[in-house]
Amino acid sequence: MNTILCVGNRFCSEDSVGPRVYDYLLSATIPSGVNVIDAGLAGIDLLHYFETSERVVVVDRIQGFGRRGELLVLRWNEIAQSNAVEYGHSGGLQYLLLSLPALGLVPRVEVILIGLDGPADGDVVASLARMALEAADGEKMVS
Repeated sequence: MNTILCVGNRFCSEDSVGPRVYDYLLSATIPSGVNVIDAGLAGIDLLHYFETSERVVVVDRIQGFGRRGELLVLRWNEIAQSNAVEYGHSGGLQYLLLSLPALGLVPRVEVILIGLDGPADGDVVASLARMALEAADGEKMVS
């Protein structure tokens, strides 16, 4: 099973890309073997998805890896380069992602982070949803 985790706060436009992609995917055809989750702000509570999936695609706001508004796809090695964990309200997912090797889950589970820094219009949400489905399905891996 592969999982798409749509992470974020739907009530804050800067952090709503994950929930908006989830809403978009509700009307899409989801390939068999792909589970789509509205992950909200669960952070470390998402660990069980990494334990039970072969590939986890996280859709979220991504800061510090590209220009504002740029669509990004990050693989595990790129995520790991961000070793500065910020503790606080928004640090839960980052802490979880950086803990995966210590838990023996990376490289067993493939981790892909898809998103952008900033709010997303409808076209961007559709593009991110397509990218997440392609990454989760594994047919045509996004670059």
